[in-house]
Amino acid sequence: RGSDFFYSGHIGFVTICATEWFENKKKLVGWLIVLGGVYTAFILLAYQVHYSIDLFAGLFFASWCWHFFDRNKEVIDSFFIKVYVRLYCMFTKQQKKKKMIIEFI
Repeated sequence: RGSDFFYSGHIGFVTICATEWFENKKKLVGWLIVLGGVYTAFILLAYQVHYSIDLFAGLFFASWCWHFFDRNKEVIDSFFIKVYVRLYCMFTKQQKKKKMIIEFI
């Protein structure tokens, strides 16, 4: 049966959560999430919610995304801060705050 989605968001979410906990030196919680992920993968396969390739692809894509965003977080954060500040300046009329915020960037 399988679903229409190529990779499993269930496994992807679990992978990102476990990776984040391991990164924050909370290994026990990370291993509990990995154990939950193995259980989730078993249930998804047993109930034919996803094909096995969907699970492996979810694991791969989530790992790649986490590492990509972790390597580029400063660039991504500064981009969204600039977008926020420009929108804030467009819709407010407080000139002193605008000047302070623009100097901050």
